[in-house]
Amino acid sequence: MIIFDERHTEEEILAVVGEAPKDVYQVFDLEEAPQDYCDFMGDSGQCYKKLN
Repeated sequence: MIIFDERHTEEEILAVVGEAPKDVYQVFDLEEAPQDYCDFMGDSGQCYKKLN
């Protein structure tokens, strides 16, 4: 999983992952969350919740 800062646009993100086949990645929004609501955990130990 690659987490981009919110200042990056979708176009900038796709420029990084764009060479990979579209079926091997998803782009979605995350927000930092407490461990009780953790959908994903970063290498740093920070929890993230997937936004709708």
